[in-house]
Amino acid sequence: MGSGKTTLGKQLADKLKCPFVDTDREIEKANSTTISQLFAEKGEMYFRELEKNFIDEMEDDCLQVVAVGGGLPCFNRLMDTLLQKGIVVYLRTSEQTLFNRLLNDLNERPLIEGMGEEQLRSFIDVKLREREKMYGQAHLVLDEVQNVQRIIQEILPLQKN
Repeated sequence: MGSGKTTLGKQLADKLKCPFVDTDREIEKANSTTISQLFAEKGEMYFRELEKNFIDEMEDDCLQVVAVGGGLPCFNRLMDTLLQKGIVVYLRTSEQTLFNRLLNDLNERPLIEGMGEEQLRSFIDVKLREREKMYGQAHLVLDEVQNVQRIIQEILPLQKN
């Protein structure tokens, strides 16, 4: 959350001349509701099952750039599935950068909705520590996405044919 997946993903998809898919947006479309409403009405585990179904149903032989929610790789063995389906990139971002980006989005992201600054800092710290081992399994780990074109040049050679 807040690492730059959408920004980088759209630019990479444009460079590869293929579709960009955001799993959260696709789940919202398929369910005619927002992620926040899904969390509030059905709970996080229901949402995680929707993520699993979405990833399981993705075509294996279709070139596309997919941005997944930050928790997706950590549930239902989905990191293993992602690693088998394509090239997985982890955009490692500092706590301070994430804090700065997320502070203005508190009401648009269900896991941090309504948090104060200290709660947000603590949440980021805890989630990064919890998820680092899982995220670190990615084929490519990129630190602090600064120059999108440079990042794209690192990803392109890994592209599967």
